[in-house]
Amino acid sequence: MSNVNLQPMTAEFYRPWIAKLMSGYAEEQIAAGSWSRDEASARVQAETEALLPAGLDTPDQLLLTAFNDAGEAVGALWIAVRRPQEQGAWIYEI
Repeated sequence: MSNVNLQPMTAEFYRPWIAKLMSGYAEEQIAAGSWSRDEASARVQAETEALLPAGLDTPDQLLLTAFNDAGEAVGALWIAVRRPQEQGAWIYEI
């Protein structure tokens, strides 16, 4: 059985991770019929900027990278520790 170790996300990991996350989220919204393909790019950009206005430095957001025993990055964890007008934490990505 292998262990997973969590460490604060670095800018090097964040940039491709957030791009992939945004692309996947936009495709999900298009597939669900919530967004048109024409509007998806602007909408996902606006939502991401609202949730992570300062990227990695956004207050009350915990962005972690998961590493296996060999030190390889195997995933990410994004937790909103506090959200405006909401009680409790929220896991956005695991």
